[in-house]
Amino acid sequence: MRRVSSSLFFAAVALVTWGASASGFREDEVVCEEAVALLKNCCSSFQPIAIACHHERSDQPVGCLSYLEPRDQDPDIDEATSTCLRAMGCEDLVAQGVCERAATSAAHAIATGGVPQFAGVCP
Repeated sequence: MRRVSSSLFFAAVALVTWGASASGFREDEVVCEEAVALLKNCCSSFQPIAIACHHERSDQPVGCLSYLEPRDQDPDIDEATSTCLRAMGCEDLVAQGVCERAATSAAHAIATGGVPQFAGVCP
């Protein structure tokens, strides 16, 4: 059975408690944050700076794109991928190449200014 570090556990509890009392975090945001924390803890080459775990709805038209419908921006790591990642231990993340794929995706997003693609990162 995988053990969760006490600091990660308390950080998650604090995040959920604060979110519930403040702006109210969505479930997909919380599980994304948990996956990022796990990858950061287990994967030495993973740079979480490019990962966005917030949900955003854009209702405002932008410049010449004013004809576009409002759109939702979902967290970069979806719930299915997060669940898969969180079910694995650090050793499995490294051994199965998940750390390498996640690091490559994050590094590519940092280099290009794009959105990291985490689909397929988890086996």
